[in-house]
Amino acid sequence: MLRLEGVVLSVIRHKARTANDGKTYDAYAQVQLQVEELLENEQVRYGIHTLTTASPDAFETFAGTPVTIPVRVYVKAGSVAFMMPPNALPEALDRSGLRAVA
Repeated sequence: MLRLEGVVLSVIRHKARTANDGKTYDAYAQVQLQVEELLENEQVRYGIHTLTTASPDAFETFAGTPVTIPVRVYVKAGSVAFMMPPNALPEALDRSGLRAVA
């Protein structure tokens, strides 16, 4: 499995809701990560990836901190997209980009 590295920007919690047509939607949470994307010309572009998470509290602990998370990669509308496994938890990175040992 691949790992995505980035800084935790925010955790968004969506409440359960019922649409006008009566369809119900469960509550869910998302985490936003700021990532560095290395371009072909060796410049760096910053991007934000929003991923659904089953562990929002774990990500709130790391707000503003570089982390690494396991992800699955897929193609969506011609672009690369990422998805976290349901049990995925963040791990802190130290400043050298290596995983910190807890």
